[in-house]
Amino acid sequence: MATNICSEIDCPYWSNGKKEPYGCRRYTVASMCHLNNSDPDIFSDQNAMYHIDSGSDLLRSLKEENESYLVNDEKYQRDIYNQEILKNRVKIPFPNRRV
Repeated sequence: MATNICSEIDCPYWSNGKKEPYGCRRYTVASMCHLNNSDPDIFSDQNAMYHIDSGSDLLRSLKEENESYLVNDEKYQRDIYNQEILKNRVKIPFPNRRV
């Protein structure tokens, strides 16, 4: 059976369809994800990426790779910033990530 990688690694862009539409909220097609090139045995449909017989080592590695990517990703940082504004209803300074 195939494992839904996006769900298993708790990707912040993954939606299980309860409050928002099912699938990736960042990419219109899951194959565009930065993790898609990590392993030749990863495959995707429009909504998510999957792996057959994915062990805990692979999932741990993909989770670490995803978290590392998101720390440096401007879009993700801007999304967090916007969520904070909506949650707190106050203007907070956006961290300048450019070096």
